[in-house]
Amino acid sequence: MPTEQDPTPALLPCLPNAEEPENKIIKTFAVKSKRAKKTPETLEEQVRTHHQHALGRSVEAGLERVMAGFYLTLAQVEFKRTYLKWLKTNFQGEFGFCIRTAQRYVDEYQRFVELLRTLGVPHTEEDLRALFSSQSEFRQLYAEFAISRSLAPAADPQFGPNDWLTSVKVLAAATATLGEIECDPCASSSPAAKRIAAIEYGVEQNGLDASNRWPGAAWVAPGHRGSFQAWCRKTLTEFHSGSLQSAILCLPLGEGSFPADLMQFPFAVSTAPLTVDYLKDEERIPCALPKRSLFIYVAAKPDVDRFAAAFSDIAVAFAPLPRRLALPRPNALIVDEHAR
Repeated sequence: MPTEQDPTPALLPCLPNAEEPENKIIKTFAVKSKRAKKTPETLEEQVRTHHQHALGRSVEAGLERVMAGFYLTLAQVEFKRTYLKWLKTNFQGEFGFCIRTAQRYVDEYQRFVELLRTLGVPHTEEDLRALFSSQSEFRQLYAEFAISRSLAPAADPQFGPNDWLTSVKVLAAATATLGEIECDPCASSSPAAKRIAAIEYGVEQNGLDASNRWPGAAWVAPGHRGSFQAWCRKTLTEFHSGSLQSAILCLPLGEGSFPADLMQFPFAVSTAPLTVDYLKDEERIPCALPKRSLFIYVAAKPDVDRFAAAFSDIAVAFAPLPRRLALPRPNALIVDEHAR
């Protein structure tokens, strides 16, 4: 008896009929159960196709990233311990593709599935294949995902999209560098959030206000509260005024430029997107950020070794280059020599 097969979505190549001769192009498909076994060539072809379509900034590119993450997740289940070897073997030299790219696709796919789970949308493998073949529904759900970009604030109206709780691991690294944190100008508005400083400015107090001073050591983590350039300028203003003694800024990497004066201070780049927490009924629920983070250590005499050691588990630290010596111009030397 011929084995039954699931209906094939429009995104996948058609499987050959049992009565037709074997096709060399799709000979890797082998029907051993109720559905075709996912072979390395099949998954490789799907990932490569969606990756090539994802090299853009349109909405369609976002859809392709989610689908690429879906097939990469299937590959992780299929190959398990040999997954990284499979990636290197099949995608080495592929334009715009590396292991980090694959992880970014998987992360975006997982966040999209979290949105489906929050909305109560079925998200099994068969449901997702059917969703991908329904372009209108898929586009509508991805549009909602792109607007929210993170699930917790969108699902819980009590907390705004900019109200994040820094993870305990990151705060421990900041405390190990600064000592006692005395000021938190980007404090959480939730009364259930843990207080980390004696002086805190929430959304209502507005830590950017000129009347709000930042004394001592400060932890400045504006997160995704619009443009972070204003927080950088405020940090420099408080530092040069003498009120702020030291601070660590936590900024989203690649979101924009920051004042050049900050380049004189040590900084660290997270090795992976950080996991932040939000509160829901006094429960801390982790949520991965879409991008990596940048930590800048502002101090008059920063202890670079201490900073690097404190953040070694989550970031790679860099010391600023020494300023160039102001050498005299060659013409000036000639003039001085003739003057003698």
